[in-house]
Amino acid sequence: MKAPRLWIILFLLVFGLYWAYDRILPHVVESLINRLDEHPDWVIEENARRLHESIWVADLHADPLLWKRDWLASENRGHTDLPRLQKGGVVLQVLTAVTKSPSGQNYTQNSAETDTLLYLTIAQLWPIETWNSPFARALYQGRKLADWDSRAGDSFRVIRNQEELEILLSAREEGMPW
Repeated sequence: MKAPRLWIILFLLVFGLYWAYDRILPHVVESLINRLDEHPDWVIEENARRLHESIWVADLHADPLLWKRDWLASENRGHTDLPRLQKGGVVLQVLTAVTKSPSGQNYTQNSAETDTLLYLTIAQLWPIETWNSPFARALYQGRKLADWDSRAGDSFRVIRNQEELEILLSAREEGMPW
């Protein structure tokens, strides 16, 4: 009778550790690396608000494909998610697929010998093939992007070429959300 009870306890322990690893660790890692600093609400003057509403806003770099969360849902962590971008009037967001990140990276010189992204892929339970393959990492992030695109409906679209960009710009000129 003791052996089955031990197996049940062992199973529950392993399951609990996996659950914590899958559900808690990715959030902790993102909160540490991709953190938001608390600050008072921004005071936006009326002339700045009018200017913002009259222009198209494009953000040419964001890394949400790195993080284990649904970018289509509003979050209180990380730098971007689709609802916050829409609320802020962002028309175009370039999403990057990060495949390697050297340690101590800087603007003047980086070594190809190190890869801090390995630790992130392991901590967020990316598929094992992504752990040491920049190509597999790009494919994995591409699948995430395709999933967001298929689930978002008309609120989000992937621009794949110049023609699709021109369609976006024409639609915006005509006052359409897309």
